[in-house]
Amino acid sequence: MKTQTDSTSLWARTTTRRVLLWLCRWQVLRWLVFSLAGLITVVALGYAIENWRGKRAWESYRSDLESRGEKLDLQAFIPPAVPDDQNFAMTPFLAPLFDFVPDPKPGQSPWRDTNGYARATGFTKDLRFWSGSAGDWRVGDRIDLADWLTEVLQTTSPSTQPNRDSSVATSPSTDSKAAAVAVMEALRAYEPTLEELRAASRRPHSRFNVRYEQEKNPYAILIPHLAVIKGVCQVLKIRALAELASEQRDKAFADVQLMLYLTDSVKDEPFLISFLVRIADFQIALQAIWEGLADGRWAESELVQLQSRLRQFNFLRDLQRALRGERACGIKVADRIRQSPNRGLEVDRLGAEEASPSWSNVGALLLNLLPRGVFYFEALNYARLFEETILRDNVTPSNEVHPSRVRLTSDRMEAFLRLPGAIWHHRVLARLLVPAVHGVFPKAAFAQTAADEAALACALERYRLAHGSYPERLEALAPRFIETLPHDVITGKPLTYRRTENGRFLLYSVGWNETDDGGISPRQPGKDDQIKGRQSQAKKSGGSRKSFFNPEKGDWLWRYPNR
Repeated sequence: MKTQTDSTSLWARTTTRRVLLWLCRWQVLRWLVFSLAGLITVVALGYAIENWRGKRAWESYRSDLESRGEKLDLQAFIPPAVPDDQNFAMTPFLAPLFDFVPDPKPGQSPWRDTNGYARATGFTKDLRFWSGSAGDWRVGDRIDLADWLTEVLQTTSPSTQPNRDSSVATSPSTDSKAAAVAVMEALRAYEPTLEELRAASRRPHSRFNVRYEQEKNPYAILIPHLAVIKGVCQVLKIRALAELASEQRDKAFADVQLMLYLTDSVKDEPFLISFLVRIADFQIALQAIWEGLADGRWAESELVQLQSRLRQFNFLRDLQRALRGERACGIKVADRIRQSPNRGLEVDRLGAEEASPSWSNVGALLLNLLPRGVFYFEALNYARLFEETILRDNVTPSNEVHPSRVRLTSDRMEAFLRLPGAIWHHRVLARLLVPAVHGVFPKAAFAQTAADEAALACALERYRLAHGSYPERLEALAPRFIETLPHDVITGKPLTYRRTENGRFLLYSVGWNETDDGGISPRQPGKDDQIKGRQSQAKKSGGSRKSFFNPEKGDWLWRYPNR
């Protein structure tokens, strides 16, 4: 039987007691304190050095870019404020989109005039624009007005349909003029708003009051006007086509002019998404221009104005500004993350797709423990990626784009941002924010080609009106019908042109594959009968007969359907 003395003697002989006694010795305690202080000093010194290195590298690189005229501050891209009475965007239909409640409570709508906001954002909710009847000039498709009206009636309830004649509503005629009249009647309810916008377009400025200054995170800025403007362009397109078919050319021309104005109403915004939506609006307007040209509807005076207006578009130059604005947004985000006491929350607000469910706990802790210098390096590599890959040489001073160079840029970006190297080399922010270059440049290049081809098509139509037929060569247009011939933005050479046997012409760029396919797009290669068969079958089955256009394949054509 063990006694208390035996237990005490056992404890006195344990290793644990001897270690504790050794640690409690003054010499050991002093050594531990000095070691801990040294460790803290080393860590603090490491943080200080990393902060100094990062800040110095970023400020040096930034200074170098700014000395070359580059603007890295988002403030430099914000369009100046204009008086409300001179601002198109402050017309009553659009103004509620940016009339915000100063400090909305949780669950409260950020918009002061919720009815006005709903009226603008729901302007086209009862109409269909991506239906089976939707045409696309890029693949040679017209819009079938009778089919479009039928589908609108089938997909909207009687209570929400615009006021229209009951006989038209039940059986829209297949005759083009009758269908056009029915479409205009169907769109009559939209006329007051369209006329309001037309009157507002005479104001000298267009500046949507986006909350650039209020939002510290540029990716959280609300931009509801982009969808609204696009929807209005869709309505105007359908109405312009109906007006052309019913021989109301002057009204159709006014609607086309308004579409082109709306396209440029967001031109000065520093966001890449605004630029891409602007391209979409432009393609919508071109549908009406193209169909009017295909049917010989436009008069000489209207062709002159359209040609002049189309020559004003420079999407490749505008892309450069949009990309620089995007770079400025990312730099501001990097600054915000660096300065935030809760960096994990800021990253979450960027919509990090690769974040794990425990990101808000583990990831936020790690981010908060990182020295500020890391985020200076993140900003530097983000800016460097733009400068050395995205902005460098992809668009030449002569307004050309070289797809092979863009593809090389995309490959370099992919390698630059590949994990895990992106983590060790401070490229995580770039991985999260840098847009996909391979998709942006083809769209911009095609939009510029479309503007150039449309302007040339106007000049060719003017020549036909004057001489009875199209010229054998484009050079015959200058200087009477066009001052200078636009070049192919891909090759830098003249666009390819030839007259066709049906009295029409074919005009095209070699397209993104940099190969002259003889005027063939993925949609067309001599298979019109098959295409019509597929469309008819799709229509019978209730499916969509819309043909999708891929700007990265085939030639970029301007051609008309057979009469």
